[in-house]
Amino acid sequence: MTETRTVLLQHRESQGLRVLIAVANLLFVLAVPLAIVLTQVRMMMFDPGYYERGYQRHGVAGSTGMTLDQLSLATTQIQEFFHGGPPVSLVVSKERGREPLFNAREQKHMEDVRALLNRALGIQEASLLYLFGAASFLLVARRSAGVQSLARWLAVGAGVTLAIFIVVGLLAALDFRSFWTQFHLLSFDNDLWRLDPRTDYLIRLFPESFWFEAVLELGARSLATAMVLLILAQAALWSYARTKRARVRSIPTGEPEGQ
Repeated sequence: MTETRTVLLQHRESQGLRVLIAVANLLFVLAVPLAIVLTQVRMMMFDPGYYERGYQRHGVAGSTGMTLDQLSLATTQIQEFFHGGPPVSLVVSKERGREPLFNAREQKHMEDVRALLNRALGIQEASLLYLFGAASFLLVARRSAGVQSLARWLAVGAGVTLAIFIVVGLLAALDFRSFWTQFHLLSFDNDLWRLDPRTDYLIRLFPESFWFEAVLELGARSLATAMVLLILAQAALWSYARTKRARVRSIPTGEPEGQ
């Protein structure tokens, strides 16, 4: 009875370990697309040059009546706000005279956007931390076998990223307005994002066409990153398999000479 109980306990421990490993692998695969996409979001959101290129492509100076210096200052204040700074305080000339760039409704929506961005960047940091921790554990604890496991799950995560953005890209390209509306409905619990270009400067600064291009660029950057990771992971797996075959061939076979 004691031996049977010991075997059962060992079997349960083995099952529990397999479940734990499976969960860890799943988290790794999910962390890869999250880290890739949200890292690109961070880079784009805090790149002043990206904003300025968008202003030029979409004629924002003409639609807002703002000078290039004012647009540059608006970008700086928006990014500082996203970093936790004060609300945008820029005052510009509007149809009714000089007024704050953003009205009260727009500013409240900006607060919602900042909260959403903070959550996204928190997930990005957690994803990167998990990937770094898992990779370090595999490389230190399992060494060459850990390289194989790391490459395999990195390849799976990169493949998942490619699949996700192919689907998302198709949805956005086929009907961006519906795609963008659904994004807002899922991301916000109010309708402050419904802005009027006749009165609201936030949508003049960032029209729908701006966000259409942003989604396309985000997808392109993410796909390129995922493709590079997939190639590197596949190359590591190929190298590991070649090294393993070479080791197997180097093992002597048959009976030793002289016997």
